[in-house]
Amino acid sequence: MKYSIIITYYKGFNILKSMLKLLCESIGDRKDIEIIVVNDNPETEIFDVTTIDKNNRIMVIQSSRNGGYS
Repeated sequence: MKYSIIITYYKGFNILKSMLKLLCESIGDRKDIEIIVVNDNPETEIFDVTTIDKNNRIMVIQSSRNGGYS
């Protein structure tokens, strides 16, 4: 079974990076968890957060427009 953690992002890049680092540390080396970050701010790109996790479990989905509240 695979688990997905979905995080929506609009602003606060430093907070996002810190949160992802702590999340990756807390889940350890588990291979059954993926982290999906949905960037709801079409004016910014955050693809470099995928390098935070040494196990390559972070995936970024870039939205072409702001979808409002999650």
